[in-house]
Amino acid sequence: MRILIVLLIYVLVFSCKKNADHSTIKLLRTESTDNVGNVLRREYECDNNNRIIAIKQFQNNDEPVTAVTITYNGSEVILLSHPDIEPLYDETTEVHLSLDENGRLLKRTEFTYEVEKVFSVKPSETFRYDTLSCAYNAAGLLSSASGSRYDSTFANATHNSVTHFTSAATYSNDGNNLTAIDEHVDYPGVIRADGTETPFGGSSDYHNIFSYTKAFPNTADFKNAAVLNEYNLYYEMPINSAYKNMPDQITRSSVDKDLNGTIIFSITSIIDIDRSYNNEGLLSVVTILSQNTPYKLINYFYGK
Repeated sequence: MRILIVLLIYVLVFSCKKNADHSTIKLLRTESTDNVGNVLRREYECDNNNRIIAIKQFQNNDEPVTAVTITYNGSEVILLSHPDIEPLYDETTEVHLSLDENGRLLKRTEFTYEVEKVFSVKPSETFRYDTLSCAYNAAGLLSSASGSRYDSTFANATHNSVTHFTSAATYSNDGNNLTAIDEHVDYPGVIRADGTETPFGGSSDYHNIFSYTKAFPNTADFKNAAVLNEYNLYYEMPINSAYKNMPDQITRSSVDKDLNGTIIFSITSIIDIDRSYNNEGLLSVVTILSQNTPYKLINYFYGK
């Protein structure tokens, strides 16, 4: 009888955490620790509607710097950034997110402009135009995404290059869990130099399989999912409150081919993840047990 009472209390406590009202709680910051101990910190500034309007980013004990500012116009979200992470270029990126009535991403468009910092005669310029469209199933889960991107670099009147990326991704779901992502990308390009054109590029295939043996619950702050997905790690599933669980293992395979279809690179890696939750039942700590990822530990901090 005592064991049954203890089990009943545990079920009730866990159920209360899982079903708790998190509407007044918001994500304040994240801390991501890499494999050599550096900590990348992000702080999220919100308006009175709990919408993220700015993200500050800094490493270790550096001073916080605003990495992106965010404005809202109806169902459109506009992110403007001047990241200082590229030592060779000054970069400006403007991203427009078109959302549906539930806050899910329908279309993403990006324009990036880079100017070379160090040059002898005239700086080279790089332009990027990127568009991504998303579709969802009846349960509100991402089912497919297709994209088109143009990269062009202009050095001078006789030297430039253009690359056209096209992508198609399919998302497989089972029991409100994301089980796999299959993506194919083509990226043919051409370099023009002194009247000569040289083709380059190829294609890539990515296959991610998600496992849920530990059944980590999908609980987090979903109010700014579309914005936070801009910074989501490549191996994590998209942030979406409709998913049931978060994975504890991801198997990621990639194959790169040249323009003739010859395989030039192929790799498969397994990423094992442990997760823990705070007193409100929200995701608090992500521990990456594998060594082939950018970070080994991610902490989430919430407040009101």
